[in-house]
Amino acid sequence: GQDQVWAYVSSPLGNDYVRYWSASGTTASAPLVIPTKISWRIGDTAATASPMPFVAQSALPFQSTLVWEGVQDAVDGEVVPSISTAWNSTTGPLGDLAALQRGTLPVYQVAASSSAVYAGMALSSTGDLPWVSGEVGVRAPVYAAAHPGEVRNPFAAASAILNSIATNNSVDEHATTSLGQAGVVGLFDGAYTDNSAIGHAVEAGATSVTSLIWGGFRAIHRLFIEESFQASTVEGYPSAIFGLFTFPEATLKGATAYDHAQMLFNGFPELDTNGSAYISSIQFGQIEVVTRANAWFGIEAGRKVTLTVVNVNTTGGSLQDAGVSEADPAVVTKVASDVARALFAPRNRATTKQLMQSLKKP
Repeated sequence: GQDQVWAYVSSPLGNDYVRYWSASGTTASAPLVIPTKISWRIGDTAATASPMPFVAQSALPFQSTLVWEGVQDAVDGEVVPSISTAWNSTTGPLGDLAALQRGTLPVYQVAASSSAVYAGMALSSTGDLPWVSGEVGVRAPVYAAAHPGEVRNPFAAASAILNSIATNNSVDEHATTSLGQAGVVGLFDGAYTDNSAIGHAVEAGATSVTSLIWGGFRAIHRLFIEESFQASTVEGYPSAIFGLFTFPEATLKGATAYDHAQMLFNGFPELDTNGSAYISSIQFGQIEVVTRANAWFGIEAGRKVTLTVVNVNTTGGSLQDAGVSEADPAVVTKVASDVARALFAPRNRATTKQLMQSLKKP
């Protein structure tokens, strides 16, 4: 049976659609989105394979499969036997998804996976989403083929199939079969899993991570939940958060890791930002944590990690709330100079020295 819908794509007409779900696992045991990464080394070319695995094998075993469904003449998103026609196509084993670690994309397609353009509209646990292509006029997120075949470029292979649906304004059996055979999947940016990217750094072996964040500790605080994952939302669209860190029992003294982390964040010292136009506060702190076992990131338990965190808060909550544009070069210049002025002010010398020493650690 259907375990979990992962992504949903409509045709421009809104009466036809295609969607896919996991053919293995259960809804209760798997998040709606799984952490993945595209990695590279400085100097690599587009033809160079990523040095790190695209996804942890413990998160998506090599034998995992997907089911693509295509529906023609749906009624309010539902299949009506006397009116609608539906086809299913099951992928072969997805393997290690190595094909998704190669290829090039124009900037607009990279942006299509961004939470900033609400790529999460294509995510659903039930399939009852707005008609993305019909109402918005864009295809989000970017799609890639685990088995691109002779096309080789995984992004081009997926686009060719989806373009046929958009061009014909309808779904048919050939398109549905092609999606399944190619193992097409949607790719979203990190806001739908770990917006701090700390999880990927630790998965890669980092034992000391410095995080520069903007507007509060929420993205990092979420890494201290007790569960391996929890369902969540980004701007109202489905996402997931993952528990990666805790503290030694002697440190917790009966408290949860989540509450203890909040206490530490609350105690971070603040730099004096008097005279800043847009910066209300800058907080800095360093905490020693221990990893939890997390299969979705492929992280083992018991590793010691040092987290160095610098948080910058703007006046009024955000620059937009303050009525200024983050895209205005003059505003960006002023914000940067405000941060630099606070860091190098004599009154903040002790805290800044501590920060600089932490950045020098291997």
